[in-house]
Amino acid sequence: MWPLPVRNLLFLGKAFEQKLLNQRIRTIGDMAREREANVQLWLGEKPEHR
Repeated sequence: MWPLPVRNLLFLGKAFEQKLLNQRIRTIGDMAREREANVQLWLGEKPEHR
């Protein structure tokens, strides 16, 4: 699954995909290896919502 593009993630829209691509996150594996705090910052998720 990790080599798949991030656009294959369920509920990930085009705008969020573009934000990830801007951060050089191209695959699900790239996202899995990234720090959670960074992904939350890029996607705008509040830390208290888990």
